[in-house]
Amino acid sequence: MEVALLTAAIVSTFAGATTLLRSWRNDRQARRQARRRPRGKQAADGASSLEVVLQDGGPRVQSEYDRDFARLGELFGRGDFSGLPDDGREPSPADLRKEMGRSQLKDHVIVLQGTIITLLQNAQDRALPAIPQLGLILGNSEASRDGAITALANQYQRMLQTKPIE
Repeated sequence: MEVALLTAAIVSTFAGATTLLRSWRNDRQARRQARRRPRGKQAADGASSLEVVLQDGGPRVQSEYDRDFARLGELFGRGDFSGLPDDGREPSPADLRKEMGRSQLKDHVIVLQGTIITLLQNAQDRALPAIPQLGLILGNSEASRDGAITALANQYQRMLQTKPIE
């Protein structure tokens, strides 16, 4: 899978998670207003932190991709891996390092999709006063955002080192 597609998947997953979180929070606020109970500060702060991370994650990943793509062009969008040796030999450490960028991006897509699934499961129980596993969801979201940015930056560095001097 090309880096461009993996980046798009990460960005859209952040956007989807933001939408789910806002929907859950809006429903929760409507229920609380109907009961006229004050909102708990801890739940509000945690959900707000998560919303900031989710809302900010996609644009930051896209910005890193766009910056590196502008410098290296279509080659960056395809990634720095030309494939495993097809002559039957074992891949070299250099072959595996080059696959690392795509593999890391795939891992971040999977973690973010897991975050979406957790948010969806929590959204089904609209009576919950706070998001269960908020710390885990927040941590996974931050790690995926930072990891995807790092994977793109590392790929750029690897490709820059192997780019012929013009």
